[in-house]
Amino acid sequence: MQLLINERKAVIDEIKKERVEVISRIIDERKMVLEELKNERVIVLEEIRSLSHDIVVQSSSEIERIVDKILWRLTVLTIIIGGTILLALVFYKKL
Repeated sequence: MQLLINERKAVIDEIKKERVEVISRIIDERKMVLEELKNERVIVLEEIRSLSHDIVVQSSSEIERIVDKILWRLTVLTIIIGGTILLALVFYKKL
């Protein structure tokens, strides 16, 4: 009977050792995966930061182009309206 008890304890101890080894391996793999995910996250965040900077620069230049176009058109319109008013005044005084 004592022999069976001792064998049972030995089997249980061996199972515990294997369990600890498996859990240790799982923990190590989990750490590696988490570190890899962290690195990928950093890379993705840098790419997002770079892309957002490019978008801001591009939209700023586009807005600047649009504002310049609007200002030039307003300038031309002001000149046309001013010229029309001057011509109207000249013709009005001649009458």
